[in-house]
Amino acid sequence: MFEQQFLRLDGFTKAEQIQTTAHVSEAINQAGAWITDFHLYSNILNLHQFLSAECQLG
Repeated sequence: MFEQQFLRLDGFTKAEQIQTTAHVSEAINQAGAWITDFHLYSNILNLHQFLSAECQLG
């Protein structure tokens, strides 16, 4: 059996939503993870759910 560890990242910006979403997606991919779910809530909140076997953060 394996131990699950969870990571929550919160942030905010005044940058344009499409550009910010692209940067978040690229950062997740570069960390060795992949996006499993994505929600846009108006122009206020983006929610990205991602998985990683070994996420390389740093």
